[in-house]
Amino acid sequence: MKLLKDVFKFYLHSSIHVGLAVLSLLWATSYFLNNIPGKGLSIFVFCSTIATYNFIKYGVEAHKYLIVSNRYHRSIQFFSIANQGLALIYIGQLNKSGLILLLFVAFLIAIYAIPIYPRLKNLRNYGIPKVLLVALVWTLITSLLPMLQFDVVWGWDRYLDLTQRFLLILVLMVPFEIRDLNVDLPELRTIPQRIGETATKALGYSLAIVYFLLTFLKDDLHPQELMNQAVLLLLLILILVSTSRRQSEYYAAFWVEAVPVIWLGVIWVLDLLQLSF
Repeated sequence: MKLLKDVFKFYLHSSIHVGLAVLSLLWATSYFLNNIPGKGLSIFVFCSTIATYNFIKYGVEAHKYLIVSNRYHRSIQFFSIANQGLALIYIGQLNKSGLILLLFVAFLIAIYAIPIYPRLKNLRNYGIPKVLLVALVWTLITSLLPMLQFDVVWGWDRYLDLTQRFLLILVLMVPFEIRDLNVDLPELRTIPQRIGETATKALGYSLAIVYFLLTFLKDDLHPQELMNQAVLLLLLILILVSTSRRQSEYYAAFWVEAVPVIWLGVIWVLDLLQLSF
């Protein structure tokens, strides 16, 4: 039992779960674009997500961003280096547009994690800008990157896709923001600190509904996509209903981040059911 607990903790702490969430959203985007992301793109996004998240969580605390004193964190560091190596192997499979986007994302991650000037804080220490920046980065990687890789025809529907993805990430961040009320310093001025837990959840519900309603504005809307979005709306409402300041230890880190994985599974199941009829 202890071994299973240790494996589960490493699975979460080493950001494998986050990597699967990002990969699931990438695959969901690809599905709605009627494309399949290649092995190279999938491995790059998954591995670079793990390496990046672990750098943000542990690297910025390390001496000169490299020397980790904690033995457990060192094991995560070695795991991250291995993933970064894999990501570098497959980065060459990104096209020119994808590489340019990646440079921009790297810049955003840098200003999020590392202070631009020694006396200034990084954007991670500013409540609302932090949330918006995280949502933007996830949107660029899970939605815009596959669009650029597939060289899709740009139009109204693609801009709606990007807007919906941005809103989706904002909703998924609500449980984390409420959870962190217990540890966030007052000067962070996060959304829950500004308007309270109840109002923050109400904002989450509103954004989830707007996310779903935007689906009806698409020029090319298929009934199956509408059904998939309805399922996602239900999942979002369920996680918001269960969100509280006193949530369980792994509620946000596991269950909330599992929403993209569950949603992708639903998309595949509904697709199989459609093919069988």
